[in-house]
Amino acid sequence: MQDSFNTFDIHLTIDSTSSEAMRLARAGHQGKAFIVAESQVSGRGRRGRNWVSPMARNIYMTLVWPIQNKLEGLHGL
Repeated sequence: MQDSFNTFDIHLTIDSTSSEAMRLARAGHQGKAFIVAESQVSGRGRRGRNWVSPMARNIYMTLVWPIQNKLEGLHGL
């Protein structure tokens, strides 16, 4: 299926879901990925701000979705 995820990771605790996404990219992962955690110990917000991510309060996630056709691929966002 074209819209399925290549990677679907679920973590109880992780440093940061976005850091995990960056690690996947550096390792050569090129498909869609969904990283979910119950808590983050080093979550990151916008502009380098800390992201408070306590256990059992929310679900924290990062979605990696490669865009094809550069700017034209962003039309539906």
